[in-house]
Amino acid sequence: MKKSDNFFLKFIFMAFCFYSAQALAFVDPPTFAPIAPNSAQSIVASVRSGICHGLGFEIPGGRPLRIEYSDAAIDIFSPGLVNPSGFCNLPIATNQFNITPRPAGNYQVRIWILNDLAGTTFPNTVLGSQAVLTVSQGTPSLLASVPSIGIGSAVLLIALIFAIACFGAKRFTLFSIAIVSSTGFAQSNEKTLLVLLSSAPGAPAPIALVEPINFSGGYLGVLSAGFVAENPTRAFYLLPRRATGDFNSWIQNNPNEARAKLERQVIIVYPPTANLQNALMALRNDPNVVYATQMPLVDFATPAQNQFSRQPGLISSAFSGTPNQTWITDLGFDRAWIHAGGWGLVATIDNGLNTTHPDFLAFNAAGSYTGGNFLSTYAADAGQSTSLEPPGLIIGSNADERRPVSTTFPICDPDGDGFMVPSFAGHGSHTAGLISANHANFDGIQGACKNCGIAPWRIGDDVCNTGTGTVGTGVSTFGVIASLTYTTDIGVQVTNQSFGFLPEGMLNRCAAIPNDAWCLQMTYAQQRGVLLVAASGNARTSINFPAQDPRVVAVGGLEPDLSFWNERLDLPPNLRTGECPNSVPPGQECGSNFTATSPGERRQEITMPARDVYSTAYPGATWNQFLECGDATDGNPSDGRGLCTGTSMSAPLYSGLAGLLRSINPLLLAGNPENAADAIGIRDVVVSAATVPGGAPWSPQFGYGIPDAEIAAKIMLGTVAGNTVKNRLTPLFSLYSVGATDWAYVTVPQAAVALINYTAASYAPRGTLTFGYNGFPESATAVPAIAIPLASTFVLTTEFKANVSHPNTVPLYWLDRSRSFPVGCTTGSGCNLRNRDFLLVTSVAELEIAKADGYDFRGLQGYVYDRCAPAPACVPRGAEKLYRQCKVTEDDCAIFLESERSVRESEGYVSAYPVGSNMHIGYAYPNIDSDADNLIDGLEYIIGTNPTRADSDGDGLSDAAEFPLAGVSVSDPCVGPNIQCGIDELFANGFE
Repeated sequence: MKKSDNFFLKFIFMAFCFYSAQALAFVDPPTFAPIAPNSAQSIVASVRSGICHGLGFEIPGGRPLRIEYSDAAIDIFSPGLVNPSGFCNLPIATNQFNITPRPAGNYQVRIWILNDLAGTTFPNTVLGSQAVLTVSQGTPSLLASVPSIGIGSAVLLIALIFAIACFGAKRFTLFSIAIVSSTGFAQSNEKTLLVLLSSAPGAPAPIALVEPINFSGGYLGVLSAGFVAENPTRAFYLLPRRATGDFNSWIQNNPNEARAKLERQVIIVYPPTANLQNALMALRNDPNVVYATQMPLVDFATPAQNQFSRQPGLISSAFSGTPNQTWITDLGFDRAWIHAGGWGLVATIDNGLNTTHPDFLAFNAAGSYTGGNFLSTYAADAGQSTSLEPPGLIIGSNADERRPVSTTFPICDPDGDGFMVPSFAGHGSHTAGLISANHANFDGIQGACKNCGIAPWRIGDDVCNTGTGTVGTGVSTFGVIASLTYTTDIGVQVTNQSFGFLPEGMLNRCAAIPNDAWCLQMTYAQQRGVLLVAASGNARTSINFPAQDPRVVAVGGLEPDLSFWNERLDLPPNLRTGECPNSVPPGQECGSNFTATSPGERRQEITMPARDVYSTAYPGATWNQFLECGDATDGNPSDGRGLCTGTSMSAPLYSGLAGLLRSINPLLLAGNPENAADAIGIRDVVVSAATVPGGAPWSPQFGYGIPDAEIAAKIMLGTVAGNTVKNRLTPLFSLYSVGATDWAYVTVPQAAVALINYTAASYAPRGTLTFGYNGFPESATAVPAIAIPLASTFVLTTEFKANVSHPNTVPLYWLDRSRSFPVGCTTGSGCNLRNRDFLLVTSVAELEIAKADGYDFRGLQGYVYDRCAPAPACVPRGAEKLYRQCKVTEDDCAIFLESERSVRESEGYVSAYPVGSNMHIGYAYPNIDSDADNLIDGLEYIIGTNPTRADSDGDGLSDAAEFPLAGVSVSDPCVGPNIQCGIDELFANGFE
C-alpha cells in the first residue's frame, strides 16, 4: 500500500470518528440517587455528557456552579463548554450534583451549561437536558439507594467504548488499569509525580499540561526536557477547583506566594511500564519546573486493621458498665465550659463523617434546628483521586464516610449498579465527635467545643479487596493537600489531621524541600493564621509528619489513667504490662510516638487521651475489623457510639480545645511555644495550662504535659482586679462586595480574609479603624496587601454576661445565600449572576426560616445582648441598639448600630427579614475609644478598666499593653499605685 493510501485510510477513519462523535454530542437527562427519594433524603443528580457538550469545566473568570430551587423546578447551572472548537474532543464523563432534601412533589430538574469560553458563538447559558424528579413524603434513612444500570445506560456504555477508540489520544483516560496485590486489594497500577511549574515568562501554564490536544507527543514543546525521558499518559490539577474572578487576579499578581504556587501544581500520570526515577530526574532538570516529587503514602493514625490478634470482645471486657468520656473531667473541660462553650470553625481532614448522625446534624428532616455542628456548606470529598473519571482528583460535596463510590470490580458491587460502599467506617465520625459532638441531645457523647462548626473534608481513597469483597479505605495524599488548601481558602481557624507518615532520613521535611506541595500548604495556612494540629503517631518511634513540622501541634497519646500510652494491644487485659516488651520491635502500633534522641528532632508538644476513647461512631459500622474502632465496641452495635484507640483521638481533643480558645479571642494567632521570638498565641496558652507528670518543664513522652482546659480558658479571658474576666469583645468586621451587591459581617479574621481574597466577587472592608488590631493575618509580600481591618461594631465572644443586670446574650447565627438576581434570571445586563447575601440572625426561629429560604448555615460569629425592657435603663453602659435591615432591590441585608441607621436607611435598607420580624435585633458596642489606649470603651466597661483613662492603675503601662485586644493579658490593669478602674461596674453583682 502506498503511503498516500495509508494516509487516506487514516483520514477516512478520523472523519468517521468525528461524525460519530458529533452524533454523540450530548447532555443526558439527569438520573437520581435514590431513584425514588423521600422528603428527608438528600439527592444526587448524575448527568452524563461529552464530545461537544461538557459539564464541570471552570473557565477563569467564569461563573461558579449554583443550584436554584423553586416550588416546581430545580435548576442546576454548571460551568461547562459548548462546542469549544470545530473538532469536538471533550471527554465523556459523568458529573454529580447534590440536591438538598425537597418537600414532596414533582420537580422539573433542568441542567444548564454556563458557557463562558471567550469567543464562542453559542449562548453563554445553554439548556443541556431536563428530567422530572418525584419526591415522596418520608422519614430519614442512613444510606440512600443508588440507581442500577439499565438497557439505556448499557447502550451508552457501548457508545462510550467506541468513543474511546476514536478519541483515545485525547486528554483523559476513562478507565483505570488495576491489578490485584498480594493482600487482595485492587489498586491503580498507574504511576504519578507532582510538579510545580515555574512562573517565569515563557513557562507553560498548568492548563497547557492538563488540557493538551494530543498526549502522544509527550508534551514536546511544553516541557520537552522533562517529558523526553518518559512519556506520560495524562495530567490533572492538584487543585481542580480553579481560582476565578478577583481571586484568580490575585493569584496571577502574586506568583511567589505559597497559594499561587499551589495553583501551579500539576499531577503527571505515567503508564505502569514507565521508569519513574528517570521521569523524576528529567522533570527536576527541566527549566520550566521548580520542583517535582513522588508523593508519600499516608495512613490514619489508628492501629492498622490487620495489625493485631486481639479477639472480639476484649475491649469491652476492659470496662465495667458503660464506657464514658472521662477526659471531660480529667482535662477540665467541664470547668472550662463554665467560662466559655466555644464556637470556632474546625476543619477535619479525615474520612468524612456520618452526615445523618444526630450528634452532627444541625437541622432535622423537618427543618428544625437541633444544635448539631456539622456545617454541610463547608463539607467536601477530595479523596477520590482515581482514574475512573476525569479530571482525576474529584472534588464533591458528599463527605459521608460510606457514600457509594464507582468501581469496576463485581465482587465489591454485588447489586451490579457500578458503585461500591465502604465496608469500614467510623474514623472520621469518631474524631469529629471528639471535636464538637452535640451537647444538646444528652446522648452520653459530648465534644470538646460546644458550638464549634465542623468542616469535614473527606480524604478516604476506597479500594476493593478482591479476595473478600470488602471495601477498605486508604488516604489520598493529593486529596489531603487539596483539602488543606481549600479549607484555608474558606476561612477555618483550626485544622485537625489524624494521620501521618514518617519521612525516612528527614527530621524536618519542609526545611529541606520548602516547595513541596505539602510544605507550601503549611506555609499558606501559617500566613492566614490557621492553627494546624496533627497526631504524633502510634509506632513508638519518632514523631510522624505532618506533626513533625514545627508549624503543627504534635499531639501524643495517653492511657485512660493519663499515663503515657505505651503497651501491648495484642494481649488480653490481664496480661498487659503497660509497656511494649523488647521482643516487639519499634513500628508495632502499640504506643504513642514521642521525641527520641536524634539531634534536631521535633519535640513532642502536648499529650491527650489516646486509648479506648469513647465518642461518636458510624451507626452499624466498624473501622477496625478486630473491634479496635467501631460502633459495637461499647456493647451496643447500633447506637452510633463506640471506642477507638490511637493518637487519632488525641489530636481532635486538642483541636476542639483550640476551637474553644479561638472563639474567646478570634484575633489571637496560633503561636509557637518553641519560638521565643513569636508572639504569644493559642499554642503558648495551652502549654502554659499544661503539666508534666513528675514536674519537669518538658519530657520526650509528654512534651509540655497534659493541658487543663479551664486554666487555658481563664488565661484567654484574662484577669482584672484579681478576678477572671467573664467576657470579651471583638470587632465585627464589615465588608462590602460591589460584584455581589452584599454586606458581610464576620468576627473571624480568617473568614474576613476568605471574603476579601478568595471569592470570585471579592469583598472590601468598610467602616472604622479597629483600635488594637491593625492587620489581618497575611503574607508580607502579598500585592496588593490585604486591606486594613475595619469595623463599626464590637460584639461579645462568650455566652456569659459580665454583669447579672445585663440582658441575656443571644448567638449571631451566620448564613449566606447565592442566587442570580432578579431571581431566576440567567442573562442580560440587569442580571447579577454573582449576587450573594450574608446574613446574621439571633433566634432559632429566624435561623429555621432563613434555612428554608435557601440560606446555608455557617455556624456562629459571637454574641450580642438580647432586646430588653425597660429601655434605656436595661441597656448595658456604652451599648447601642443593633439592627438588621434589608434592601430588597439588591437582595441584601445589612447589620448596623443606631448611630449608623440614618445612613443605611438613606441607602435603601429599610425592610425586615424575615418579613414581619423586629429589625432591632439586640445591643452591641460602637467602635469608640475615648482615652485612645486601643481598647474601646465597651470592652473597658466589661472588663472593669477605666474608659476615660489610658492607664487605669497608674503603673506606667497602658491598659492595652496589659490587656491587649488581640493578645493574651500579660498583667493585671487594675493592680497598681493609683487605681482608678471602673469599680462600680467591675463588682456590681457580677464578679466573684
